[in-house]
Amino acid sequence: MLPTYMRAKMAHSLHHFREPLRDNLYEWAKLKESKIREWVESRQIDPVEPSYLLYMIAALND
Repeated sequence: MLPTYMRAKMAHSLHHFREPLRDNLYEWAKLKESKIREWVESRQIDPVEPSYLLYMIAALND
């Protein structure tokens, strides 16, 4: 009974956080992609698609 109640409460709480969290993560990722593009243009790193690099870093830290 308690696990069912806890799941319901968590699902309800996640509903309130999902959209702001998604929007904040999107903004954060766009800022990081911009910075990576600057590094590529200044030849500080080899050419790479910024979103792919962020996905790879995230996957390695999971």
